[in-house]
Amino acid sequence: MGMRNSIDYGSKVFKRDFSKKSSIEKVFSRLLSILMQKPSIIGLITITNLCNISHITA
Repeated sequence: MGMRNSIDYGSKVFKRDFSKKSSIEKVFSRLLSILMQKPSIIGLITITNLCNISHITA
């Protein structure tokens, strides 16, 4: 029996967790398109700090 067979896709817990996962994916997708494609800052360390702050915030 595989892992997928043991998941209750209709449960409230699964739906809650899946919703959180989807929300986080949307945030990082927007972050990529807004901040990372054409960052308004310069320098590897500064961009690294921006990424770290963004991850912590999410």
